Amino acid sequence: MRTNRRSRKPKMSTAGPQTLGGVARKSTSPAEPAPLQELALHGDHRLVVERGTPNDVVKVLAADGQIRLYIDLTPAGPVLRVEGCSLLIEAAGDLAIDAERIALRGRGGVALASGGDVAICAAGRLDSTATIQQITATLGNVNVKANDDVKLKGERIKMNCD
Repeated sequence: MRTNRRSRKPKMSTAGPQTLGGVARKSTSPAEPAPLQELALHGDHRLVVERGTPNDVVKVLAADGQIRLYIDLTPAGPVLRVEGCSLLIEAAGDLAIDAERIALRGRGGVALASGGDVAICAAGRLDSTATIQQITATLGNVNVKANDDVKLKGERIKMNCD
């Protein structure tokens, strides 16, 4: 791999074994890409591209060899896995996630916070289950509105008591 000093963009060599980041791997034929390509990154991280069956895989490895980013390019679409002590996704504008289903799980907890309003809308049922459920309005009312009956079921219904 050679670097053009003016543009600082790497150029891939078209002759001989395929190279990426100075690590050469021999191809089985001139038209076939190398099965493994590596590129050294800042902080002793490495970018590894593995071509093979059934999928191509792109990995970013930390200096200790641990996988930090893993992309498996499957026929159904890419599978992305990010590993590390924490992950931050930050956007200056909107962030949207659209999928057939979304499952979030926090092993130690889940917290949702907003500087404005929060809306939860479901075309079907909305179920909420917990050992204890706490609804608190720090300023203003707690409003419950139903098209039909409002049912409260419990051992005792206590009103105006702590």
